[in-house]
Amino acid sequence: MRGGGQTVTATVGREAEFTATGPLAFGAVVAEVLQTTGGRHLHIGPVGLDFRIGALKALTAAGIASDRLVFLTDETQIATAFARNRIDAMLGSFPRAEAVTRIETAWTGLPQAHHAPALGSEAAAPGSLLWRTPQELAQGLAGLTGT
Repeated sequence: MRGGGQTVTATVGREAEFTATGPLAFGAVVAEVLQTTGGRHLHIGPVGLDFRIGALKALTAAGIASDRLVFLTDETQIATAFARNRIDAMLGSFPRAEAVTRIETAWTGLPQAHHAPALGSEAAAPGSLLWRTPQELAQGLAGLTGT
């Protein structure tokens, strides 16, 4: 793991590329990942205050400290942000899979995890983790990063 002994995951994208409510809500998915991996999560990209508050409420409800989720809303250099923050794995946006982020992440060599219904195996980088439920994602990341 590159994050100093803890798994560090990241998402990239605008608010509209993520689900805001329901079982696949951004906050619920990140909370599941953090509960399983014990690490931190960074979101790179512009999101509104309501989106951030909703995500932090999901963490609080799961008993997770809010400082384990960081929003980098002004970052534009994805590869640089991945390196500077020692990211272990990139979680693709859901429900909308964004090709540019997948390509930039592939260039860095980081493992990727994508919501299978949003992407489909034909568009995933070789070796990508494809998931359907937040639990499946968290378990796959635990195996991927050795936590």
